[in-house]
Amino acid sequence: MPDRRRALNPLGVAAGLDLPRGRDYSRKVRHFPRRAAIGWMQRRLPGALAAFLLVFALQVAGLGAHECSEPGKWFRINLGVTGFNDCHLRAWAARYYFPGEHDPQWLAIDLAIQGKVGEAMTFRPDDVHVIRPDGSPTPLISHHTYRRQRTSLLPLLLQLRGGANRSPGECANELQFFVDGGVRRSLADVNQYRCVQGYLFFAAPTGRWASGTYELSVGGDVGLRIPFEIE
Repeated sequence: MPDRRRALNPLGVAAGLDLPRGRDYSRKVRHFPRRAAIGWMQRRLPGALAAFLLVFALQVAGLGAHECSEPGKWFRINLGVTGFNDCHLRAWAARYYFPGEHDPQWLAIDLAIQGKVGEAMTFRPDDVHVIRPDGSPTPLISHHTYRRQRTSLLPLLLQLRGGANRSPGECANELQFFVDGGVRRSLADVNQYRCVQGYLFFAAPTGRWASGTYELSVGGDVGLRIPFEIE
């Protein structure tokens, strides 16, 4: 007749072992999975901790990549062209506003941005504004408005393409927020190997841009403000 204690012993049944009698193996059975889990964690923890610390260090480095020890400096190249330079980018902005020669509600800016760091800095049309003398922002016109007002904008476009007041930054990559044909882009990126340049269009909320000091503000990862004058 089989031994009932061996039949009821889960360790003996599972392993097919004839365990010595008179010992309590239930505690060892209960603790075996927990001890195995602890051993697995001890073996894996150093590698997981190292990976976590590496990710954390990269995130901290990314946060500080665009922080400069000194504030950026802007400089006037001529009456209509302003430059900007700091530790992570340089930029130029040429404003076009000649109300005697075109509809006075339109303002155009030829913008060029060159990064100085390897990490890409991106911005979108919604990140671009003109800050008026009273501190209120005016966004870019929509691409739909640009296409619909093409005839009204034509004199200004001819002045832009004539290059009479063009910014000195000559970039190989176009800032294609406004296009007459082809692919329109809704995201621009710059780094130390990539410069973008293109035209930005704004409409005065009151139908005419008053004289004063304005700022071109480019947000996103760029964080750029360039002052310019309208006489």
